[in-house]
Amino acid sequence: MKTDKVTVVSGQEGEETVLVLKKKKFPWWILLLLLPLLLLIPISRTVRIQVVQQNNQEPVTGTTTEFYYPEIGTFGAKVYVTQKKDTDNEGRVVYEGITEPLWYVLFDQFLSYTAKVTVHGGCLSGDGMEYPYNEFPRFNYKTVEIPQQAISVPVKVIDADTKEPLGEAKVEIITIVDGNTTIDSVFTDTTGVIMLNSSMCAQLTLIGSKEGYENDTITGGAEAIAQLNDTSRVLRLKPIFQGEGGDLRFNLQWYSKTDLDLHVIDPCGHEIYYERRQFECGDGEGTLDVDANAKYNNRPYTFTTEPQENIFFVAPSKGEYKVKVMCFEKRGNTSAEEEFNVTIIDRKGHRKDFSGKVKNRQTVTVTTHIVE
Repeated sequence: MKTDKVTVVSGQEGEETVLVLKKKKFPWWILLLLLPLLLLIPISRTVRIQVVQQNNQEPVTGTTTEFYYPEIGTFGAKVYVTQKKDTDNEGRVVYEGITEPLWYVLFDQFLSYTAKVTVHGGCLSGDGMEYPYNEFPRFNYKTVEIPQQAISVPVKVIDADTKEPLGEAKVEIITIVDGNTTIDSVFTDTTGVIMLNSSMCAQLTLIGSKEGYENDTITGGAEAIAQLNDTSRVLRLKPIFQGEGGDLRFNLQWYSKTDLDLHVIDPCGHEIYYERRQFECGDGEGTLDVDANAKYNNRPYTFTTEPQENIFFVAPSKGEYKVKVMCFEKRGNTSAEEEFNVTIIDRKGHRKDFSGKVKNRQTVTVTTHIVE
């Protein structure tokens, strides 16, 4: 206790009176007792978040967000609570009504509590992005970047007639995201499949193509394409064959102005080709109806770089059909071999493809086909 001495001089000479005043010391120890109680005082908190797109930092507006955070009790009990609100036209959302004790405000950087932000924004949805709770400022906005969701789904390319997969078919992928267009090309594997990897925000156009086939297209939003089943997410290429199909077709294709000739020997031994275009065999009949790049004395001729020859049978007889290709006249580099393809399609739509090479004035046997 502090003491102050005050001297008072009386009226008589030689005499004085001393008055002693005592001050009471403040009991600071009381504050020590009150301090823990002060730390328990609840403090109101507001969390502010701005949601933007990760790729371009544009605000994500009008989308539902969820804030999953720990509600701290007076004595440290932690209960997780969820609030839901929609972002405004600047991508901002404010969560109010959050309370926590003063001690948490002072010491939150030493605690490992986490909070999650979930954004329900269609192709921009961010599902449960987790942050340390103390990273959410009390007076400013925390920026939450939402990545574009992606799809990764198989797309198949098949022959529209035979339903068989087409390997080495080209798929052109036109992607439009936020007004920007990109074009990529990929080729199918041996099973006729490519993997389509894209942002779910994209508008897609898939164009399937292969030499000897008409193109096919799939168009739509990436999310809609991803939701198609495997039998619908298919590009069906229709073969471009000249001539009739009949019940059994033999079609020759090559890609120059050379004159190749298709020969088919039926089970009766008849050889159908440009000089003998039609034969009957049993109840069936075979016909050559397309003969490309040939010269005829009695009419004008034109040469094409996408020629075909076609022999078809109606009600083909059972037995063996032998297929040959002859190079009647090589045009261009006469010393080089001419590459060709032969396609056989039966009445059930089953298809077989063969490739080969032939020299000028040479005849090669391609294959034999059995009708049972």
